[in-house]
Amino acid sequence: MQIATHYQILARKKANQINKIKQTIFVLDTQTGQYAKNTTAKSMELQNTRKAIKTAGIILRELQKSETRGDHRRTEQIKQILEKMRAKENPFKIWNAFAALNIQFAEEKPLLQLIEKNAKGKVLDFCSGLGGYVKEKKGETQVTAIDATREMLERNPASKRILCDVNQIAKGKRLPFEDGEFDSIVGMYAMNYMENPTATLHELARIIKPNGKIMLAGSPTSGVPELVKRTFSSDKYRETLASLGFEIQQIKFSNSNLQVLIATKR
Repeated sequence: MQIATHYQILARKKANQINKIKQTIFVLDTQTGQYAKNTTAKSMELQNTRKAIKTAGIILRELQKSETRGDHRRTEQIKQILEKMRAKENPFKIWNAFAALNIQFAEEKPLLQLIEKNAKGKVLDFCSGLGGYVKEKKGETQVTAIDATREMLERNPASKRILCDVNQIAKGKRLPFEDGEFDSIVGMYAMNYMENPTATLHELARIIKPNGKIMLAGSPTSGVPELVKRTFSSDKYRETLASLGFEIQQIKFSNSNLQVLIATKR
């Protein structure tokens, strides 16, 4: 009886811990989710709840791994992030903190597999932020990261990093690259920040080689709320790229609202 009671107490503690983390994640996702103008409040609430449950499980497992290994520093870092989330701090800083700990979320795994398959040769990581989506491989993949935030570029693992306000494209300025310079361009959650997506796609088309691939990924809730210019619109981007002579593959993941475009230049 005592053993059964002991395990019941442990199970109750674990359930309480999961619920606490779920509530915390829900607060964060609601903050970011309110910027999805093309999604109804009801479906957004359901989506955020599902994401909260998934994310809570991931974070709890990370905590347990760190505690089991006796990694007190990592354990404290994860707990500090959760406290920041409860305090409703800037979601941008919180997700970056997770990225710095290399915590991967389930919906990004198939995305990372797609990137590894399609991003080859000389790769531009467009609006890369902290980077890490495109892995460098000696003799196979060389990554150039471009972003407007110095603090993030300094932590970016790319071998070549360029500080540049890419939204100058909207004013008719070009990126600091030659025509057809890259074999692949990867824009993870980048298009939501663009003031003029059409001009941006024209510029990316200029710097990609023939038969090169442009990969764009995003969702209605992608991006830092304070900086987001628009929601991700894969249909509009597909039309623009098709008009520029690209062959388009559109991918939607069933377990998330993530959308991916892979455009091959012909």
